[in-house]
Amino acid sequence: MPNFSIGLSGIQVSQRALELIGANIANAGTEGYHRQDLTIVPMVGSSADNDVTGAEVSTVRRAIDQLTENQLLRQQTLSGQTNEELSTLQLIESSFGDVSANRLAGSLEDFFGALRQLAAQPNSPALQEQVIAAGQSLGAQFRDASAFLRNAQEDVRLQAEDMVRQVNTLTGEIADINAQIGPAEAGGAIAGALRDRRGQCMTELAALVDIQSSGTTEAGADQRLYAWDIPIVAGMNDKAIQVGLDENMDLGLSAGDYDNYIGSYRGGKLGAMLSLANDLLPGLADKLDALAGQVITEVNRLHVQGVGTGGSFSELVGQAVGSGAVSDLACDVTAGDFYVRVTDASGLCVRTRISVDPATDTVADVVARLNAVSNLSANIADSCVRVSADVGYTFDFVPALPASVDGGTIGASAVQITGLYSGSDNQEYTFTVAGAGTIGVTEGLSLEVHNEAGELVQTFNIGRGYASGDKLTLSNGIEIALGAGTVADGDEGTCLALANSDTSGFLAAAGLNVFFTGSSAQTIGVREDLAEDPSLLAGSVGQGQDQQNIQRLAEVGQAKLNALGGVTCSDYFTNMVTNLGQEVATRQVRQTALDSVTQQLENQRSTISGVDVNEQTIQLTIYQRMFQSMARFLNIQDQTMQYLTDIIS
Repeated sequence: MPNFSIGLSGIQVSQRALELIGANIANAGTEGYHRQDLTIVPMVGSSADNDVTGAEVSTVRRAIDQLTENQLLRQQTLSGQTNEELSTLQLIESSFGDVSANRLAGSLEDFFGALRQLAAQPNSPALQEQVIAAGQSLGAQFRDASAFLRNAQEDVRLQAEDMVRQVNTLTGEIADINAQIGPAEAGGAIAGALRDRRGQCMTELAALVDIQSSGTTEAGADQRLYAWDIPIVAGMNDKAIQVGLDENMDLGLSAGDYDNYIGSYRGGKLGAMLSLANDLLPGLADKLDALAGQVITEVNRLHVQGVGTGGSFSELVGQAVGSGAVSDLACDVTAGDFYVRVTDASGLCVRTRISVDPATDTVADVVARLNAVSNLSANIADSCVRVSADVGYTFDFVPALPASVDGGTIGASAVQITGLYSGSDNQEYTFTVAGAGTIGVTEGLSLEVHNEAGELVQTFNIGRGYASGDKLTLSNGIEIALGAGTVADGDEGTCLALANSDTSGFLAAAGLNVFFTGSSAQTIGVREDLAEDPSLLAGSVGQGQDQQNIQRLAEVGQAKLNALGGVTCSDYFTNMVTNLGQEVATRQVRQTALDSVTQQLENQRSTISGVDVNEQTIQLTIYQRMFQSMARFLNIQDQTMQYLTDIIS
């Protein structure tokens, strides 16, 4: 009988080995499959001499290295985030395109180029229309770019919702597998197929979220999994996660029925969606809005200070701003002043200073100050600031020099002020007579010019050698002419020279005589009545047909703006696109490195856990021969027993 047990045990061992080898070969190409190996040990009898009575399979184990498996899961998480960020940023980069060929970059150059051309021929209706068309094109390009980024953010949100569904499906499947592993192993099975399927689910899950385990990935039915710090699997139970907006309107994740959404999670494809939705895409949108906002602000700040070929206004209506706090206006307003000039039918101008303090003022407060100006009416209707002049009067906000010094004369000499002020700051200049006598006659008679700090700017001879009525030109472009008459030592007159007739920015924020409407890349556009009538283009600062304002508007394109980091508008956009390219390049390098490490780990896992068909074929031959030999052995034993039986009988 022992001989029969030896044969039977050999048959059973070889049969079990052939089954495992068959399963291994069948799954040689199955992703996530781990080779199963069996361990054969001698079967020892119960006699005192411990004779070997056959063979038996002591264990069947999955060929697995837990450190390699854990590292592969980690690589899946890192690669998932990098790959998703890379694909989205590449899409945006392709939309923004090469800076040299980009439509927005070209529209910026076209707009300021059109202004430069108009500055050379300021009275050309065709060039005025070209400026308007270029402004409309620029606005359209900003709006298109903004819409693209908003659509990208919406796509990211939808992808995040889909990924959350995938996560919840996988966690449910893992919990179900855990529920099957327990009974299977309690019955003596190794549950290798179940563990492989669970491992594959965890690999897919790791690509979506940053998962952590309470133990090894080979834990039994009680395994616990966490996505970041959210428990998602506890043995046979799973907890669904959901996506929503947190208190800052950022995209976030929450577990179960809780509404505590957290948007700071990173890792995996879902972490990439949070990063894109909350950081990368809003950052690009903010930069685009900053650029559009500065184009709007800088152009409007100058445009409100000019007038078109039709001259000053009888009425102006701004854009909707309401009557609330000045500090709440879409365009920033700072503490400062703006000057309104009211002109009667004879050409007499009266300029009034209106103060603005965003810390305390409402729009209604500022409008009330405007309304208090003689021959001017101002109110808020339909949330818009409306300003109108009385019949026979016009108004504007130009920084034109006054026609004369305050009071009109210095001593008995009538004074005329002309010229274009080229200074960079608002200044009140004082013209003081040194000496006494008759203009153009008295020897040594002079006129001293001081700025508001009391510093001597220039001195002019107005005595012998000066012809009354001749213009005396300051280095900053102001021209003063004194008529015949007598003056005394110390006689003086003052003149307010404005480089900026609105230091507060209120006029542009209220939309009074602006070029662009809106305040961001999403809302920018050319003022409707200006688009319909290009002659309203405010090219003059109110001194004849000077067209100085067109030149100032054209110079915005070359100005280095502090709000944009000390670079021009075009350079800011170039830097924005270049930085986007660097973000893409960084992730490409990172993805290449991650792919390389992942490949190495997969090769290592293949060496440890993979199925070598050639090796398995050799094993198959060995156990096939073993089976055949054991069958032959049993046959011989049977023949021997039969022979003995025949002899005895």
